[in-house]
Amino acid sequence: MGKIKLIATDMDGTFFEEGCEAITAEDAEIIDALTDKGYIFCACSGRPYGNMRRAFAPVSERMLFICDNGANIMYNGRCIYRDVMERQLCYEFIDDILAMDEQHEIVICTADEYVLIPKRDEFIAELTKKWHMTVRTVPDKDRIIDDILKLSIYFRNGVDMDEVKRLQDKWLQRIDRSFISGTTWLDFQNADKGGGLRKAAEHLGIALSEIMAFGDNYNDIEMLKAAGASYAMSHSPADVKKHAKNVTPSVQEILRGLL
Repeated sequence: MGKIKLIATDMDGTFFEEGCEAITAEDAEIIDALTDKGYIFCACSGRPYGNMRRAFAPVSERMLFICDNGANIMYNGRCIYRDVMERQLCYEFIDDILAMDEQHEIVICTADEYVLIPKRDEFIAELTKKWHMTVRTVPDKDRIIDDILKLSIYFRNGVDMDEVKRLQDKWLQRIDRSFISGTTWLDFQNADKGGGLRKAAEHLGIALSEIMAFGDNYNDIEMLKAAGASYAMSHSPADVKKHAKNVTPSVQEILRGLL
């Protein structure tokens, strides 16, 4: 552990409970203390940058952010990497999800916000109140003007594995990656957290062996595999745990040990 230079942690279900709005004062103290000791603290999430920055507001200016599952990397308020999806392909995907029933909503992820073409008015409230997301609604896909980094499907009643298989069988021929994220999300994109961590490490001149990573779900696997020291959460699925070198019930417990 003496060689660790960068600490990367997933947010929902790892650093705090799923859907949490902001870190605690104690969390901020831990991050400040780690940064003062020379560690780089990195939040790595499927959330967009604006939401992540607000969640870590007391310490955000001192942090690295790997956003949108690795599609957007921000450091010191500056973008150091961005993976943009091909627009026509995104349009076809959006049409496919819009044709499904109202239990399945499409979320178009840009660098700073979620763009919605909602089937239910209640969906807007679900994202803003439960997930504290900055959202913008548009009447149709042609009104999306920003670069698209990720396409997410929200399962109102929880992820349906039969639907996951059907969608992945259809779209993974044209989109590089798909991840189950949390209990209600299925993401499609070309980036992943492991690739994002590698690009951030290269930019900072840090070896992968000098990185400690924490995660709990399938979209964390590549990050756990990339890091020299890796921890899956004790509640993680077995398929996630097998890719980590360690298991822990608490990120904060391990971080206090570093201090």
